[in-house]
Amino acid sequence: MGNAIVARNALDGFLSELVSRKITPGAVAAVCDAQGLRYSWCGGDRQIVPEHLPMLPETIFDLASLTKVVATTMVLARLQERGELDYTMRLDTFFPSCGVFSQVTLQQIATHTGGFIAEERLWDRVDNPEEVIDYILTSPALYEPGTQVVYSCFGFIILGAIIEKITGKRLDTAAKELVFDPLGMTRTSFNPLQQSVIAPAGFAATEVDERTGGMLCGTVHDENARFLSGIAGNAGCFSCLEDLVLWCRMLLGGGVAADGSRFLSAKTIALFSHDFTPTLAEARGLGFKVFEPAREIFGHTGFTGTSVWVDPSRGIAALLLANRVHPTREERRLIDLRPEFHRLATSFAEAN
Repeated sequence: MGNAIVARNALDGFLSELVSRKITPGAVAAVCDAQGLRYSWCGGDRQIVPEHLPMLPETIFDLASLTKVVATTMVLARLQERGELDYTMRLDTFFPSCGVFSQVTLQQIATHTGGFIAEERLWDRVDNPEEVIDYILTSPALYEPGTQVVYSCFGFIILGAIIEKITGKRLDTAAKELVFDPLGMTRTSFNPLQQSVIAPAGFAATEVDERTGGMLCGTVHDENARFLSGIAGNAGCFSCLEDLVLWCRMLLGGGVAADGSRFLSAKTIALFSHDFTPTLAEARGLGFKVFEPAREIFGHTGFTGTSVWVDPSRGIAALLLANRVHPTREERRLIDLRPEFHRLATSFAEAN
């Protein structure tokens, strides 16, 4: 009992310090297992400029690059299980003119070994969103595909476009029908302001839009996703802690959703934590980073201050949603503190 109290106090204290030291204006956090919530925390403000608004447990966050795993990777996995794609498919299957990337496979893109650069601000490179895919696919490769791991938003923009080609639907619609609705994630969407998502607890503000001078709140922070009208394979998804707990419970449950329905097979779930890049500098599963290959711990982070960490061996997941880029992205201390949150979450779970 004593260890459990100590572990809880340590986790509470760590999260409280994130706010008191102004590492982030506010945050919500959770530790869960396949059966449900084991710990939750909420503190600080969801907005401090131009006014102070308190963080609430149901506040909706810009997930930033968590979009890659919450939306894009999950849609790909469901399409694969339905026989509509195979990860060995090459890009020239979908795009007749893709230059040096013609033989790059979906697996290579999903493991960030496809040869794409990380990103550029697309509005500085092309005149309109319709030119984006051609621009990416006709650019030079950064390295020979399969020989390096270079985290790439561009690669996931391509995966989002492939989803649209396969399904004949926009990525946001495909994600809603194939992922969010089946998992009961009722407050998860792209472009929530346009979708009239009910958000009584508000949105966590991010940064000032350098083009308009307005505070981004409910509008995607990622510049390239914003250029693509808020719908992209790399960023653009918004969600809340409760919805993401449902998603994590599915991952921990071997693909079985919280309502008992089968969402993905256990074999597919294992691909997320399998190290497809054992000879390269970073361990990558399909869509996810593999933090500890020996224990098959996997997860992902988002630029705005979001992160998920899944430990199947212990049967737990840890979620941290913060708006550390509000009011400016210059505050970067949270990036190096995420592993400590994961460590404290593990200690809490083991003590309880």
